[in-house]
Amino acid sequence: MQFLNWDGTFKFDAFTDMGTLGEPTSGTSTQVYGRASLATWGDASDSFTIFGTADADLIYLDTSNTDTPRLINVTQIFSGDGNDIVDLTTPRYQYGAVAIDGGNGDDWLLGNDGNDSISGGTGNDMIKGYGGNDRIDGGSGNDRLYGGRGNDKLSGSTGNDYLSGGLGNDTLKGGTGSDIFLFENNPVKSNVDTIMDFSVKYDSIHLEKDVFTKLGPLGRLKASAFWTGSAAHDKNDRIIYNDHTGDLYYDPDGTGSAAKKLIAKLSKHLPITEKDFFIV
Repeated sequence: MQFLNWDGTFKFDAFTDMGTLGEPTSGTSTQVYGRASLATWGDASDSFTIFGTADADLIYLDTSNTDTPRLINVTQIFSGDGNDIVDLTTPRYQYGAVAIDGGNGDDWLLGNDGNDSISGGTGNDMIKGYGGNDRIDGGSGNDRLYGGRGNDKLSGSTGNDYLSGGLGNDTLKGGTGSDIFLFENNPVKSNVDTIMDFSVKYDSIHLEKDVFTKLGPLGRLKASAFWTGSAAHDKNDRIIYNDHTGDLYYDPDGTGSAAKKLIAKLSKHLPITEKDFFIV
């Protein structure tokens, strides 16, 4: 390992571990440029901005010699061009809220437990917010967006995107293109999402079979399992859309004794049919 002093900016080009940066002066705002893994420290008054390069970068903030959080207050990461990976999922560090910009390329951007703001930029990106109340924007391209835990805001922007809010009360906006909204968590009050712009013409809703166990076989929902109204009208109804409120429900036994469960909130008066739902 090489120990280096901070002077406000540090640049490196190694593909492997670049070493350990010496502790900066309290209150420092530091910029780091390069393409490698980074191990460093800070305190509550320091902030770090990390820039990638025009190549395929790996920005993975971790160290193997301590279980004590030593890196805090990384505030911005710009991965630049190329097909990049930014991974902040290690539990060893306290990042707080981080702004990640994937730039150009097909990127993998993985947040942390803070309230992150993650933008994929151009390219077909995969973005996961993990913990915290995150804001995720896929940008242009066909992106896969996962909110994780927390009350997240996901926007696909342009392209044919795949959006899964995860746990929490999330707000989902597909944007332009043919988008897929995935629901794969238990339909309880704390997991009800809002879809801002569902397009019957272009979009679809996917329901995880292991969670919604009474929907029938994999594939498109059967016509007999869908109903528009305030409640089920026979024993076969499983997905119920209330067009007066926009509420979308799952009912495991139709007119049976089990109560319907709210899945999501959509716009009112949509011409939704069983063709908009798929069991996956």
